[in-house]
Amino acid sequence: MKTNEGMLKLGEYPYTYVRTVTMKSKLYKKDDYHKFLKMELSEITKHLQESDYKTEIDALAQDLSGVGLIEHALNNNLVRNFAKLKKISPDEVDELVNSYLRRNDVYNMKTILRGKFANVENSEINRLLIPVGLHKPEFWTNLIEKESVEEVLRALPIKPQKKETALKNFKETNSLFSVENMLDTDYFQFMKEFSQRIPKEGELFRELQIGRASCRE
Repeated sequence: MKTNEGMLKLGEYPYTYVRTVTMKSKLYKKDDYHKFLKMELSEITKHLQESDYKTEIDALAQDLSGVGLIEHALNNNLVRNFAKLKKISPDEVDELVNSYLRRNDVYNMKTILRGKFANVENSEINRLLIPVGLHKPEFWTNLIEKESVEEVLRALPIKPQKKETALKNFKETNSLFSVENMLDTDYFQFMKEFSQRIPKEGELFRELQIGRASCRE
C-alpha cells in the first residue's frame, strides 16, 4: 500500500457501521472465557459449533480434532470476517482495514524466520501463522518452502538495502535480532507515514495503530 496518495477522505458509513456492530455482538465476552477454562476440549468444540464458528468447525472436523481443530477454526473464522468487512466497506475504509492487517504480515514473517532458524518442520511453521493479512496463502507457502533464513529474508517485500544490512548483521551475530528489528522498524515507518493521511475522523484509529507500532519499535 502506498502512503503518498494524499489524505484519506473519511465520512459516515451507516451500512458498514451497522454490519460491524452486528459482527461485534457475536464476539465472546469476558465471562465466556471464564466458562471455557472449565470445559474439556470436546465441550469447547461443541460450543463453538453451535455459534458463529459452525461453518469452520464443520469444514475442518473430518481432518482435525482437539486443539488443532479449535485453532484452525478460529483462524479461518477471522479470515472470513475480515474478508466480509473489506467487501462491505468503501475504498477508504478498506485501506484502513489493510493497514490494520499489515501487523499480521509482520508477525508471520517473523514466525517463518524463527522457524527456519530453529529448523522447525514446514507444517509446524504453517500451523503457527495468522492467515489474516495482505498477502495471499501462496505467498506464505512460497516463503515456508525456502531452505534458510537468508532465502526467506531475500524474498520479503522490503527494500533491498534494508534486507542486506539485516542479513549482514545476522551472519555476523547468528541472531535474528537485527532482522526482526528491521521488520519492526519498517512497519513503524509505514504506520507513521500512513497515520499522517488520516483526518480527524480517524483519530482513534491513528492512536491505536501508532501506539501498537511504537510498542514494536
